[in-house]
Amino acid sequence: MRKGPHPLPVHLGMIAANMSDMNSLVPKRAKISHDQAVEMIRGIQLYQNHPYKAPKPQREVVWQKGGMTISKPYDVDIIQNAQSLLIVPSLINGSEILDITPDQSFLNYCYKRAINAYLFDWGDLAKSGDDNITMDELVTDRLVDGIRGVSNIAGATINVMGYCMGGTLILGSIAFASSYMRSMTLVATPWDFHAPSFDFAKQVRVSRLPQNVMGGGFDGISSTVLQSFFAAIDSQASVQKFADFARMDQDSERAKLFIAVEDWINGGGALPQNIAQHCIHEWFENNKPLKGEWVLNRKKVNLKRLPENILSIYSSRDKIVPMDAVEPFVKVTNGNKIILDCGHVGLMVGRNAREKVWKPICDFVQKNNSL
Repeated sequence: MRKGPHPLPVHLGMIAANMSDMNSLVPKRAKISHDQAVEMIRGIQLYQNHPYKAPKPQREVVWQKGGMTISKPYDVDIIQNAQSLLIVPSLINGSEILDITPDQSFLNYCYKRAINAYLFDWGDLAKSGDDNITMDELVTDRLVDGIRGVSNIAGATINVMGYCMGGTLILGSIAFASSYMRSMTLVATPWDFHAPSFDFAKQVRVSRLPQNVMGGGFDGISSTVLQSFFAAIDSQASVQKFADFARMDQDSERAKLFIAVEDWINGGGALPQNIAQHCIHEWFENNKPLKGEWVLNRKKVNLKRLPENILSIYSSRDKIVPMDAVEPFVKVTNGNKIILDCGHVGLMVGRNAREKVWKPICDFVQKNNSL
């Protein structure tokens, strides 16, 4: 039996807070009926007891440093004279979202499009011996070394893609790795951490986490705290999805994908102390990326070092990384952009992700073949 969604008391509390009977207490909150609340709880129970577990992808590791790896599908051969794409996920949740099930794998889709795709995996920093790693080392040593490693395998410059925070980290690497990059694709990548709609950033700032850091009693941000922040951004949607799940055919591929994605959401690791401190102070508190003041290993992150070919994909309905957190970067770079109408996770695994996101990324990478 699964114990999620994490944190379970928060989700149950949100159901109660959204109920119509609480109208006098929370008049501005979206309301759900008693029957809807029951349906949501039934969906959570169905999720907890569902027998399906997504099969673990069989991948071949081509690079490793500490607990971090880069891998490709085990059963495919490298395509000669093809473009190479390194896919970098967020630190907060694992890389599985990019290879979530055999039928819903962006990694596998790239090979079907004759692109040699490689998936970066950060591992669990808090458990892999990398719990004391700094952001300088994470980006300018580990990530840069991985980019260099894939470039060496390809024997050429490569295309890089970052999802969410993974894109921000790729941008942090450009002073050290731009010579290995042919193009860059950024999916829902935050750059303005003081954007008015960036509710996650606001929650970090108003929490006591920064004060704990300054007081010396801070040892990282747990996955429970992170998931609480995400769930609170759109509380009704966080619980409504379980009512939708309860109405699905529980043996359908759609239900299995829901399970796989929800397991991924609930399987995220903690951000260890040094990384969490850096994100809070440099990003959320002081907004240094947008100001041009973000420094890694004594070098400023200078957007003038970006590759010429850039594609930004983001969504008008993304509440995790809203449009106004992304668009300042897009305006500065004047690169290609695709604006969609879906949620943050839906960008990579939604019903239209294959046609609206995966295909354009592969088209963009293939377009750069002659550059």
